Amino acid sequence: ALLVRKDEWLVAETDARYINHSCEPNCMIGPDCEVRTIRPVRCGEELTISYNRVSRLEYQESPEHFFWDAKWTFTCGCGSASCAGVIDKYLIID
Repeated sequence: ALLVRKDEWLVAETDARYINHSCEPNCMIGPDCEVRTIRPVRCGEELTISYNRVSRLEYQESPEHFFWDAKWTFTCGCGSASCAGVIDKYLIID
C-alpha cells in the first residue's frame, strides 16, 4: 500500500504494484491515482516513484497526515547520483 494523499492509500492490483522507489523518480501518482511519467522514460527503463516526497501545497493543507512511521524506513538502493541512502522521513517539495 502507498499513501497518496491524506487518508487515501493506493493498493495496486495492476502492474503498478511493480513500481519501485527512486530518489530521482521518473513517475508520480496523479490526482486520479494513475501513474504518470514526469520525464522521458527510455525503452526498458524501470518505472519509479518517490515514496517519501510530498508537495508543499498538499503538506500545508493537512500536515497532520504526513507522519513517518519508523516501520516504513528502508535503505535505498536506487543508485541515483542524489540517492538519500536511507528513506526515513517525508521530503516537502515545491
